[in-house]
Amino acid sequence: MKGRPKNGTQQELSQPGIYEIVNSMGLHKYIGQAVSIHARWVQHKRELRLNAHHNPHLQHAWNKYGENNFHFRVIEFCKMRDLNKREQYWIAELKPEYNIVTIISEWHHDKTQAKFYDDEDRDVRRPEWHKWVYGGHRKTST
Repeated sequence: MKGRPKNGTQQELSQPGIYEIVNSMGLHKYIGQAVSIHARWVQHKRELRLNAHHNPHLQHAWNKYGENNFHFRVIEFCKMRDLNKREQYWIAELKPEYNIVTIISEWHHDKTQAKFYDDEDRDVRRPEWHKWVYGGHRKTST
């Protein structure tokens, strides 16, 4: 997962959209949405490198196959209000093996979009819905 995500310039990648992280060894994938695709890519990469990613399936595969076998790609850019609908569409269409949450509820992302980062957890910048889905705060190494 080196360099910039495929399919966009730095300016384009600061837009909202749907992305995938693909394991080129087994072609398994993770689908996600982001208010800023570039910022989300940086966050995924940082957490995976620290062995502290919220998704144990993706983390295990990253540890097993190595960073160079993962590719980050933009599936589509969309309006922020359409993120839930488009993520749900792509999860249903592509059936990503690494996603834990496969039904995107309105509450799930409305909270995220209304208050993108949790005030108590500024250093990790953990979206509010992660607390709801995965229960509580995750400790990070400093």
